[in-house]
Amino acid sequence: MEKIIKGLRQKAKLEPKKIVFPEAEDERVVEAVQRVKDEGIAAPLLLTHDNLETEKQEEFANLFFERKQAKGITFEEARELMENPLYYAAMMAKRGYADGFVAGAKFTTSSVIKAALNCLELDRKTGIISSCFVMAVPDCSYGKRGVFVYADCGVIPYPT
Repeated sequence: MEKIIKGLRQKAKLEPKKIVFPEAEDERVVEAVQRVKDEGIAAPLLLTHDNLETEKQEEFANLFFERKQAKGITFEEARELMENPLYYAAMMAKRGYADGFVAGAKFTTSSVIKAALNCLELDRKTGIISSCFVMAVPDCSYGKRGVFVYADCGVIPYPT
């Protein structure tokens, strides 16, 4: 596992991406952001309610409203959603202000997926989303030297 992680870190250092972290209230996230910054594997941005830019909130609310008004959302509802760091982070990725966002320490998986689906666009050719996580178990004879990849545990309730 160490070799896999080391390779991923080296690749990330070659072209660090701007990644938004919308869960500043969680100390684990704050520590992780500092570690990412120190290692130079990304250009992290820790979002707080205090550093949400009003101009961007308006821009994001307008775009969100344009895309969702046919489904009954009002501009005020769109504006209110952009006060939520999770939706703000997703819209930063949508508009190209960030390369991606990482969440799920404080927010539930379903709320992260909902924000992503509402703000980003699903490739209609694929039609589905998926998730995975990697788990490393030291001194384990199963998996590939103790490394397991679990797919669809957080998104698909009954994966096949």
